[in-house]
Amino acid sequence: MGEPALLRLPPPRLAGGGVGASSRLAPLAALAAFAALTVAAPGVAWARRARSRSAGARRTPTPARPVADGATAAPRGSVRGVHGELVYVALGRADGAHEGQRLLIEGHPELTLTVLHVGAHQLVARPAPASGARRAGAGVRAGMTVAPPTPAPPEPKPTPKPPAALPRVRATPPAQAAARWASVRARGGPRVTFDGGSGEAGASRRRETRVRGDLTLTYGGVYQGGAASAAVPLDLHSLRLRSRLQVQRGAWDWAHDVTARLDLGPRLASRPGAGSRPPLALRRARVGYRSQAWGDAGVGQRAPQPPAGSLGARLGRLWVSSASSTGLLDGLAGHLSLGRGLTLALHGGLVPARLDLAPSTDLAAAGGALRWAWAGGPWRASAGLSADGSVWRGRFNRLDVALRGTVTRGSDAYAAARATLSQVPDAAALGDGAPGSTPSLAVSHAYVGGFVRPWSWLQVDAHWAHDRPLLDRELAARVGPLGLPRQPRESLWLRARAELGPRLALWAGGTYGFGGAESDRLGASGGLLLRHLGGLPLRVGAAYRLTQGRAVRAHVGSLDVDVDAGAAWTVGARYELASFQARLLDRWQLEHSVEARASWLERGPWRLSLTAAWVGGDLPWHARVFALVGWRFQ
Repeated sequence: MGEPALLRLPPPRLAGGGVGASSRLAPLAALAAFAALTVAAPGVAWARRARSRSAGARRTPTPARPVADGATAAPRGSVRGVHGELVYVALGRADGAHEGQRLLIEGHPELTLTVLHVGAHQLVARPAPASGARRAGAGVRAGMTVAPPTPAPPEPKPTPKPPAALPRVRATPPAQAAARWASVRARGGPRVTFDGGSGEAGASRRRETRVRGDLTLTYGGVYQGGAASAAVPLDLHSLRLRSRLQVQRGAWDWAHDVTARLDLGPRLASRPGAGSRPPLALRRARVGYRSQAWGDAGVGQRAPQPPAGSLGARLGRLWVSSASSTGLLDGLAGHLSLGRGLTLALHGGLVPARLDLAPSTDLAAAGGALRWAWAGGPWRASAGLSADGSVWRGRFNRLDVALRGTVTRGSDAYAAARATLSQVPDAAALGDGAPGSTPSLAVSHAYVGGFVRPWSWLQVDAHWAHDRPLLDRELAARVGPLGLPRQPRESLWLRARAELGPRLALWAGGTYGFGGAESDRLGASGGLLLRHLGGLPLRVGAAYRLTQGRAVRAHVGSLDVDVDAGAAWTVGARYELASFQARLLDRWQLEHSVEARASWLERGPWRLSLTAAWVGGDLPWHARVFALVGWRFQ
């Protein structure tokens, strides 16, 4: 998870969006990269569970296997994506999936998958070596249907035998029994009580305690060489330890997310962004309650259609997703199911400091949302209306009213839209009376985007976004009227990816930003990926991207090679050549980057990663090192 930003930024571009950065920003980009890697992949927010569609209407469908009487039909899901050796499948713990389970691909009996990690509605698997899929990729691709082996029919129950006649037992006279128990009590010993599984004690024993989490230790280092810059030193060594824990017992659960960091380097306090690197960052620490009517959806999860009257609440430092301008909150949030897919949510509390996440009483926020969700067959839909207001040091700060909605059809199509109308104090009251000052009422954010798969081998993604920064009392106090962009920004993004068989993938995309002088930006990118060359576990990728804006123009080409060495090891190398021209320079400059990497991911709790890179060219050279050790438990 990256460091908290002072200003609300436009939605992040997906990988390969085509907008590069100046080589002068390469060190900072490296720091952001290793910080992002500390986030465990749980998956993409919109990767919802859906019924799998056919592996291709152009093939003769595989006849469904009959289910024997008394046997339960195995749940089926679709392959959402294939990344190297990892296969992402729309099946999860809610479908009965578990680690180590063997999965089959319909229509391809020679292919089997072994489950590595399981989420609520999505899992990560690896092709089983015994099937040969690991060497050749064996055609595993998005859209294929995956299911566990059909369970065997239950064995017929034997005919119960009539009860056997027991011999008559002579009763012990009461006086003799009392004498025997008196001798037992005289010897002493622990006393054990048993209430037959009823009452509070029995219910307590029936409650299951579930614990899961991870510990991640990372090191990131930047070493400066050549002619060192006296104004902005580059050397930095950062050590981070992140702990995430979720514990659930009955209707109650606890969760925390805390990161401790140690930074070493010259003049750290005078570097840009020094205030956003606290030694201890608390991103979550809350206790939660969920009525049993929500169902067994896992720690921190909710059933898609909870019955009316279901109640949930959270108290502490928590993230409020329905609040468009608040986000992190020290307070209380609750939700109540109204039935028929409707849920009412309320929240309120204090907003921590944006930079170092320290507790603060400057900004207080409260709001609510009304959400609706529906699922039927491969289709899913949701909609929501939310309002979030805040006060800065006792005075009105801003009010945001947002409307959003999504529509999903299995893994074939997804569409999302949202818009936020914001009200802030008049600019003149905040000391911004200059021409071009931001309005007090405007659409501060809007977004329309999604993806579609017209065929199983082609996916097209596109979005349009509008962002207009508005000056509220918080921003006026922290950055001042001159620190806020004056013009709104519009951005368009388009990307297409084609999986042309198990060995070749192609993609191309472009982005265009407009709306103001500081918003004008043009980008394009494209590339290819070759898998299993010569029948070896080898992947080769080549890519090119172009960036053109007011600050810099750049052409960047890259070549990647990855080899699967062993059951869990992956080693790779990367070479990148960048040619760029900064706004204040009259000549083009070259930059070379060489990177080596290795990672180890197994089905067990441990994961390791190591990356080293050297960057040099017309500017002074520098080196980067990133190492990660992770332990996951549950």
